[in-house]
Amino acid sequence: MLPGLRSQLDGLIERRSRFEAATRALTSKQLRFRPTDRSWSIAEVAAHLLQVEREVAKAAMKTGVERRGRKRRPREWLGYIVFLAVVHLGWRIRVPRKVAGRVTPAADPDMDELWREWSELHAKLAAHLETVRAGNLGDMAFKHPIVGPTSVRRMLPFMLQHFDHHMRQVRRIRSSRGFPSG
Repeated sequence: MLPGLRSQLDGLIERRSRFEAATRALTSKQLRFRPTDRSWSIAEVAAHLLQVEREVAKAAMKTGVERRGRKRRPREWLGYIVFLAVVHLGWRIRVPRKVAGRVTPAADPDMDELWREWSELHAKLAAHLETVRAGNLGDMAFKHPIVGPTSVRRMLPFMLQHFDHHMRQVRRIRSSRGFPSG
């Protein structure tokens, strides 16, 4: 695997492992606590992160897709800048309507199944990334509903930024008034 991809994937796996360890220390009540009726629980955040990574990986590994030549349009560049601002500033944002059905979490995910599936997904992604050559880093990995075509080079940074964005959400949930003590 190309060294840059290896270090980014390792970073993503390390983050997931730390998050898993932290959630395994929580009670069921804590995992499913929602600060408001419109908020997600920590379990739902975990399910969303898995679902997004699954969709990105599925698109990146799909065969028969033309991956060369598609560049971002001006509107997509604006979306990319907004995305970077959102993750950098920690703003809250709704899931884009185009993908909401695929990445909005179920209310009560099975956490053991979720962690198993996420680990398997990272193994499949690693196997796929083993096939990527330096000349393919600019190829499209997936098309984001807001930022448009995202290259293989930007796929893992996107996943890392998305993960970190939601870890701020988890910290907000844990510090919310009424978060169960045990």
